[in-house]
Amino acid sequence: MMYGRLDVYWPNGPSESYPLEKQIVAIGRSTGNDITLDATSVSRYHITISYENGQVVLRDKDSGNGTYVDGERIKPEEPVILRGGEEIQIGDLRLIFLPLQDDIPTQPLSAQETTQRVEAAGFNFRIELESPHMPITPGAHVQVALIVHNIGKEAERYTVEVEGVPREWVRVDRPELEVRPEESATVTLNFKPLRRSDTKPGNYPVRVNVRSKNAPDQSMTASFILNVRAYSGFGMALVRSEVELPAPFELYVQNQGSALLPIALFGKAANGALEFDIQPAAVTLAPGERKRVRGYMRTKARSLLGSTQRIPFDVIVQAQDQSKFLATVPGVAIVKPLLSSFLSSALIGVLLIALIILVVLLARPRAAQVVAFTTQPTMLIRNVEQPLNFSWQIENAQSVTLEIHDEGNGATNSFPDQATKTSNVVSLTPFGAIVLRLVGRGEDGQDFREERRLEMSEPACQLRGDQPNPTLYDGPGTNYNALDVLDVSQRGAIYSPDRRDVSAQWVRLNAPEAHRGKWLSASALVCGGFTPDKLRSIEREQIPPTLTPTPTATNTPTSTPTATATATLTFTATATPTHTATATATPSPTRTPTLTPTATHTLTVTATPSPTRTPTTTATPTLTLTATHTATVTATPSPTRTPTPRPTLRLSGSTGRPLLCAAFLGSDKA
Repeated sequence: MMYGRLDVYWPNGPSESYPLEKQIVAIGRSTGNDITLDATSVSRYHITISYENGQVVLRDKDSGNGTYVDGERIKPEEPVILRGGEEIQIGDLRLIFLPLQDDIPTQPLSAQETTQRVEAAGFNFRIELESPHMPITPGAHVQVALIVHNIGKEAERYTVEVEGVPREWVRVDRPELEVRPEESATVTLNFKPLRRSDTKPGNYPVRVNVRSKNAPDQSMTASFILNVRAYSGFGMALVRSEVELPAPFELYVQNQGSALLPIALFGKAANGALEFDIQPAAVTLAPGERKRVRGYMRTKARSLLGSTQRIPFDVIVQAQDQSKFLATVPGVAIVKPLLSSFLSSALIGVLLIALIILVVLLARPRAAQVVAFTTQPTMLIRNVEQPLNFSWQIENAQSVTLEIHDEGNGATNSFPDQATKTSNVVSLTPFGAIVLRLVGRGEDGQDFREERRLEMSEPACQLRGDQPNPTLYDGPGTNYNALDVLDVSQRGAIYSPDRRDVSAQWVRLNAPEAHRGKWLSASALVCGGFTPDKLRSIEREQIPPTLTPTPTATNTPTSTPTATATATLTFTATATPTHTATATATPSPTRTPTLTPTATHTLTVTATPSPTRTPTTTATPTLTLTATHTATVTATPSPTRTPTPRPTLRLSGSTGRPLLCAAFLGSDKA
């Protein structure tokens, strides 16, 4: 019984189709398989596809390079159910499984559905929509059921239209239908995103419009979100499988998926007989992008005389994304001797002379020469953790030191004792433009210096259109003050964050200027070339404090005049340090006797500081009260009035903001 078809896409372009009829179909490089795929990146017995209990099941047979389904590696012998449209990656081959609709009908990909009911007063119909909520992979199907209820007294005709996705993605089995009174009819909507590199992953808001033909003003709309996943695919091929040295080899690499694909390239030959120099050694391919890469091979030992050598080699590509897949393409390097046999005897004398000259020349110390020094990428994103691939080759060098200088904070890191030839990847979180320097000394004792400068771009993000309008806060969390609300409908607006909090759930904006320093939920942004969790983490002392309750401080100073004065003073302190208050009261009595009174003044000061951004606010005012009475009299007087002092309170304080500095590739203190 035939239950499906397997399409095989080779890296250099051609494709093959195989019917799936046996209950268990073995696939691999060996001729003992049901489907033989003669590729070195495929294991002898790589995978099986079987029909079990009405389902199609894929299993990896503990292959060397692994098996990937829609970009995710599966475990050996783990059963994976295929529903149709899945992309299976084995080695550098891409396989697509297509089921037979008669035997294995397409099923909705949703594990749970919700029914949406739409009705309106005065309308002669209502609708119900059962919408899926699981992502769909391009090439797969998902079905949505629309039910139209005629609640009128006459038969009605209705039209159904779908908006929000490309027309070629959706099929409506009944774009126009007639429903009798008090009856209902079901319309099936089939969604199938095309499996092409220009099918962008993300959320698509789908709107289903139902309109009465007899009453065009009666129209209802039901909506849902169709989540389309990214899929992966890769192909590679040598322009010529046989390369005669010293000619370079050329390789085509192509991203056949719908997401960015970073890859690293390197070569390998049996017994290490060849050295490889591939430029560039790391490439990021856009969806559908095809790129030509050039590489050079060099033999470690090349004979002067003898026969031609044929050295097998492999060019290997490793994905730098989560899949980490490996793909290889084989080739043969042809190495001819420096001299053919019939010329050797005629040139032996010349060679002897040349050999003597060569020995003399080789004995002389030589100047260092930087043969190659490359970096990838050539532009970095400020305050974002990102990989930097670099390689170099230096000849005739005694010593090599690598210096990495960050112009943003002026920090320089030195790495001495480097090899004269290397290829490596480092992780950087730059403050500013990065300068890579190679410094060292040649065999002739002369110093050399070579550098590459990597320019800087600002982080660029946009608001997600599938979420509510996000709120800006003055700190990383909803427990801070809300400052503003952004409008997700403003398409094209660019927001540039420069920090994230420790949890990576909040980011701080640096641009536009109107929102600088404000905090936003990281889930509200979609960024180009990075994710918000890769932003530089903010230091603890840079995090704005949360608000604290208003404290009350009560002070009771004592002075020594004859009368009793009570004053209540309320002030607002906006500074966090200790405040010193000085009050001076000078009462004016009605008499002029001279006396030295002794009395106790009780002054109660209630201080209500406004909230500051420190966890604990402590206001401790110090009040000094001085009362002076002057009077002249010959008898013991009795003052007729009690003087009321009017204290004058002055607060002095200062606030400061910490200066944050950061060392390159270290803490965030800049």
